[in-house]
Amino acid sequence: MTIVACRGLFKKERLVSKNMFLFHCVGVVLSVIEAIGLFYLSSWLLNKAVEAK
Repeated sequence: MTIVACRGLFKKERLVSKNMFLFHCVGVVLSVIEAIGLFYLSSWLLNKAVEAK
């Protein structure tokens, strides 16, 4: 999904260099992974806290 969006943007923004664009795509992917990881971590901690009670 992200790769397709990146390709679509790249066709529109021909002034942007490929390297900068790759960095942008990698940043987007990493932020999504980080958000998912934080969500799972917080829900796991919440479950542990509930079990402790």
